[in-house]
Parts: sequence; structure tokens; C-alpha cells
Amino acid sequence: MKVSAEDAIKTLGLKPHREGGWYRRTYESEHLLQVAQGFRPCGTSILYLLKKSEVSRLHSLKSDETWYFHSGNSLELNLFDSGEFRCVQLGNAIELGQVPQATMAAGTVFGAFPCGPEEWSLVSCSVSPGFDYADLIWPDADELKKQYPENESLLRKLAPLK
Repeated sequence: MKVSAEDAIKTLGLKPHREGGWYRRTYESEHLLQVAQGFRPCGTSILYLLKKSEVSRLHSLKSDETWYFHSGNSLELNLFDSGEFRCVQLGNAIELGQVPQATMAAGTVFGAFPCGPEEWSLVSCSVSPGFDYADLIWPDADELKKQYPENESLLRKLAPLK
């Protein structure tokens, strides 16, 4: 029996995320690190769900972030870093070139969307040093379009909310 997106969201106790999709923090280290912006937990983790029609809007963090695929549709992760574009298929079909996990280095602008027939995608995201909304950066969409003109339609699809 397939689980609907709404049932998965309810069962997992997920809430709307600012970048799109649904999440719940599942771990926050009690150990703190001093970073330029203050103190952060050594690491944090969330469950993150995207419905088939949703996207994770373009953003970057001041920490490294690793995504781990769990179930549902594969995800297309689109990374924009220092003038270079890279697309990663996150999923469990390794025979199709998908990978079960991917890491975005601090400062990498990225966004994602589900690919396939399923109603939703479920991943976990781990951030180290730990996530804080003060470290979430919304890129300038116009600047990205200048830097990556060949990816303009993709940038429009994943553009941050204004």
C-alpha cells in the first residue's frame, strides 16, 4: 500500500520548511563549536520531504550539508559553485547513476526537485557545524542567471522566494 504525501507528513510529524517542502529536526548535538557567527551545535539532522510538485529553493549554507536518500522519487540536486554547474541524481538506482548520498560544501548554491512517478521523496539532511537559520543564504537570482546563462530555465524553477 502506498503512503500519501499527507500521511507521510503527518506520521513523521513534519512542518513546512522555508526553502520548500516539509521537515522535522531529528538531531542536534549538545556539543557546541565556536564559528565566526557565534556558537553552533557540532551537527544537526532533519528528515526532509518534497512532494512531487515542490522544490527545494536555491540557497547556500555556511556549513557543509549532506543529503541521504530514503524513499520515494529520486531527487535532482542542482549545484552552482564558483562558476561550475553540477547535477547529482540522489536515489537508490545506482545502475542508473543515482547515488544514495551527496554533500554540498559550505557556500555552494543548490536546489532540488523530485523526479519520477511517486507522490513524494524522503531524505535526511545532516549539517556540520549544525544548522542555524542565521547561516541560510538566499542567492541573488539575477546574478546567478548572469553567471549561469545556460541554466536560466532551471534557475527560474528553483529561484528563491522574494
